[in-house]
Formats: sequence, structure tokens, C-alpha cells
Amino acid sequence: MPFATGNIQNIIRLTRKFFCVNTITARFSVAALAFGTVRIDNANGFAVHFRAIAAHCPPHPFSEVPLMRACFAAICLSFAVGPAFADDTKLKVKVGDAFPADAVKATQIDLVKKDAKTVGIADLKGKIVVVFWYPKALTGGCTTESCGFRDIAKEFPEGTVLLGASADGTKLNQEFTDKHMLPYALLCDTDQTLIKDLGIQMANGKMSQRVTFVVGKDGKIAKIYDKVDPKKHPTEVLAFVKELAAKK
Repeated sequence: MPFATGNIQNIIRLTRKFFCVNTITARFSVAALAFGTVRIDNANGFAVHFRAIAAHCPPHPFSEVPLMRACFAAICLSFAVGPAFADDTKLKVKVGDAFPADAVKATQIDLVKKDAKTVGIADLKGKIVVVFWYPKALTGGCTTESCGFRDIAKEFPEGTVLLGASADGTKLNQEFTDKHMLPYALLCDTDQTLIKDLGIQMANGKMSQRVTFVVGKDGKIAKIYDKVDPKKHPTEVLAFVKELAAKK
């Protein structure tokens, strides 16, 4: 069973806890696991790996092999079936999937949902929705892309909803909106609920990747753009949406 990069820190913490070692020692002990020199496919693999660690650690009740095997069998199972095993930097949805229904705060929310505090794609069913995710408001590439969508916003087919989205808060996104006169709402996924559900988190865990989703009137993803040129992207999305709207 391969380990997602995002869970290496969890394994290091477990190593520290159960073997009473410092962070540096724990990191070295997990290095073989992280970089593939040791492959752990099952509970016995856990036992072998951590027995080797225990040989170089202070005495500890969990160094007893039978108990250790049972303990790490449970850990292995939790990684296999639990949400901690998910890698939030890898795309988790595909074309044809329903877009996650999570509702989040947004700037200019009245443009898409009147008298509301949060909005979700499920609220916009029956409309084509473009959600373009950017890493950070008021930065170069994000400004270029957002202003590109601003400049052609009126060219999208009637009823199309344009949404910018990021992990930024409402204050920063409102500054972004005001400075560049953006005519659409900006989703503020500060808890990164949508970001994680979609699998578009940056490796640093602080921002979203630059990815765009076009959602059809049925609420399902019609197109995913995960390789985005901020300058050219708005026009390629416009072309696709026009084709999608023309289909009956």
C-alpha cells in the first residue's frame, strides 16, 4: 500500500509517540518509507519496519513484537480506510462527477444567491458554472487570470455563472474585487473544505492549485483544466462554454 506524501508527518508523529524518540530520529526512521527504500504492504511490514526502529530506541512497552504488530496492524488499517490517508494535492474528481456540494462564504454573494451567507454549486443547478481556482489574490498570475475573465465576462452565454475561488478570506478577496473591479463573486474556502474534496491543495497546504472546473446545468463536471496559462485561459474556457451551451 503506497503512502501519500501528505501523511508522512502523521507517520513521523506516530513514530515519536510510540518509540519515545525525537523528531530528527523519527524523520530518519521514516525516510526509507517515504522514499520507497522500504515498502510496507501489510501489518507484518509495519512490524518489521518498526522492530528495526525499536532496536535503536530506548526501552518501551511497545517494543514487544507481538504487541507492536497488533498496534501497527490497527494503524495500517486506519491509514487504508480512513480520510487521513487521502492526498489532498491529487485531483479526486473527474469529468462526469458531481461537483462537491459544500457551501462557502463569498464576496458579492448577492450576484449568485440573494440574502445568503454561503453559496455552493448545488445552489446553482440549472446553470453552467465556471469555477476558476487561483492560489493567492492580488498576486501576478492570479490578477492576470481574474482580469482576463473580467474583460470577457459579458461574452459568456446568458445564464453562465463565473466564480473565482481561493483559500483567501473575504477581506482579501474583497480588496481584490475592489481594486480590479471584478464583476463576479469570489468563493472564500478558508477551511479548504472544497479544496480538499476536489484534491487541489498546494503541497504547502496553505493555498489551492490553479485549476478550473466547468460545471454543467446538471451539476456535474463537464471540463477540468489543470494546466492553466493565466493569460490564455479565460478565452479557452469561453470557447468551451459556448460549445457546451449550444448542446441540447
